[in-house]
Amino acid sequence: MIFLQPWMLWGLSAAGVPILIHLLNRLRYRTVRWGAMVFLRKVTRSAMRRSRLRHYLILACRALAMAMIAMAMTRPMIGGRLGAGLAGAPDAVLILLDRSASMERTDPTLGASRRAHGLALLARMPPEAVRGSRLVLIESASPEPMEFASLSALPALTRTGPSDTAADLPAMFKAALAWMDNNRPGRAEIWVVNDGQASNWRPDGPIWSGIAARLSARAPAVRVKLLLIQGRAGENLAIQPMELRRLPSPAGEYELLVRLRRPGAGAEPVGAVRVLNGERTLWPLMSETPETDHVLRLPSPGDSVRWGWIELPADENTRDNAAYFVYGLGPVGLVWAHTQNEAVFHRVRAALPSPPGAPAAVRPWPTDGAAPDLTDASLVVWQGAPPEGATAAALDAFVQSGGVLLGMPDEETADETLPADPPALWQWRAVETADSERPFRVSRWESLAGPLARAADGQPLPIAEAVVPRRRLPVFFKDREPIPLAVFSDGEPLLLRLDHGAGRIYVLATLPAPSWSGWDDGRIWVPLLWRLREEGARRISEICMSRCGDPLPGDPETVWETVGAEELRDPRVHAGIYRHGARWVARNRPAEEDLPEELTAEDIRSLLPGVPVHAQSDPVGRQDLYSEAALSFLVLAAVFLLTEAALALRDFNGFMRGTPRIGEPRSATE
Repeated sequence: MIFLQPWMLWGLSAAGVPILIHLLNRLRYRTVRWGAMVFLRKVTRSAMRRSRLRHYLILACRALAMAMIAMAMTRPMIGGRLGAGLAGAPDAVLILLDRSASMERTDPTLGASRRAHGLALLARMPPEAVRGSRLVLIESASPEPMEFASLSALPALTRTGPSDTAADLPAMFKAALAWMDNNRPGRAEIWVVNDGQASNWRPDGPIWSGIAARLSARAPAVRVKLLLIQGRAGENLAIQPMELRRLPSPAGEYELLVRLRRPGAGAEPVGAVRVLNGERTLWPLMSETPETDHVLRLPSPGDSVRWGWIELPADENTRDNAAYFVYGLGPVGLVWAHTQNEAVFHRVRAALPSPPGAPAAVRPWPTDGAAPDLTDASLVVWQGAPPEGATAAALDAFVQSGGVLLGMPDEETADETLPADPPALWQWRAVETADSERPFRVSRWESLAGPLARAADGQPLPIAEAVVPRRRLPVFFKDREPIPLAVFSDGEPLLLRLDHGAGRIYVLATLPAPSWSGWDDGRIWVPLLWRLREEGARRISEICMSRCGDPLPGDPETVWETVGAEELRDPRVHAGIYRHGARWVARNRPAEEDLPEELTAEDIRSLLPGVPVHAQSDPVGRQDLYSEAALSFLVLAAVFLLTEAALALRDFNGFMRGTPRIGEPRSATE
């Protein structure tokens, strides 16, 4: 679609100049009686018609050439594929802006970050494209819709600036649909500005079928227009904190596990810097593979709080060059154990002993089955039939607030048929007993982070040696997708982790009992419970680490002080170290923002079947949503002038051969 400046269209009147000259020339002809004219009557009438047609074509080419020159002088704007199909301005334009950490990658050919480049493309659109439209911004850091005045003001808005959050495109589409349900615009367009990062789109999620159905039901009144800004993949480094854990040693030291991402292997170490309570120390990092894990040993905090970060050299994306951490001795919290097997309870209590003279750290679940007060709890161990009713609801709230729940099987054999109305958390399949000569064995497990990570001396836990004669596999419901941390050789899970709210649910498919498995080995069982309690203790500690975009501890209206940086930052969307009184929090960007996989326009179209999706790729910044078309009109003017010259030359040659031209003086006999 072409947008013109209406006040400059007066120049189109120049197209009538050749026609006016033609009419004026005809007025000066006089009738002259000429006897020799009788000989020209022998010319066939068909030749006269061809000559007349050629003359009119010459006249049309001259008029069109003048019109094209006049159009070029108006500096028209022509829409790209993102602007294709516009039939006037829509009633509403909803802009879905990805301002996640990956959008801050800078391509030299763009001269700006992907986010800034996308905003610049929108700001340069002509006002006529959205004249009279309601403009609505839905951005990834806060999907609450916000109306704004004009596209030119978009880059200056606070809610379009950089952030260290992740983008959730399905949630943004749902917010756009909810806005349209509430406001009911006649015609609406959804413009998506994104880099195609697969983790933002979540293409394997089941939610897309519902979004596509709701959008296709509104077609063709609602269309989606996609601007993919991907650019060149350069030598970008990224570092991410994976886990911070306290070592079970008298010194009270900590370990920080960080993951370095680097395109390809590097022979030279990366010159990283470790910052600890403001003191900077060089910490070279080797990167023999694209993903390399490093362990940083941190000194005991004593009675104070330690904070800092690992910093990489500046590259094309400065948002992924730091991994922040904070730690200090805090409460370990209570452990509640619901067990049908008395031996399992004793093993839990033996793994987590209480200090001399202190109350018991591990307490039995109340005999009446009702949930106890879990305010000061960090870990709940549940062995037996899955919790139901009010107990399940209490445990669900405990996990969502940051607690950790470890589930282990019921020893009683149950029917293989699962209930029609599934419980809130999980369900068990029937007990499986292995052949005495071929017990179940673990083939792989997560040894770098989590409850099965290597010991402080770097040695792996002896999980491969622990045979499992009996197991009972769990089943999760409500579209939950747990992450396997340990897997049997037949592919079935031994230990699953489900992220739920601010906490986690772990489910173990066996028991720490000799008749079930070798997991009663203290070298496995003790580190497992110790780490789970440390993880759950963060919900009651005033020192924690979390992701940008997750809820902050305490009152949402709390004003946080930025630590270790001169500029003020917003802990909701910016990574860093923050403090409020005795509370400390380290905020980092979500780990999925470092994943390199990207979707193409066709991949995104496949997520929205039946929905009109107009996609424009802008890989190197040479295209615009609406670009000037003056050169195109000048080229057309040149084509018309060349055509006119060719026709005029042929007409002149015909005249020289004796063919009369239209408009010549005629004799009275004609």
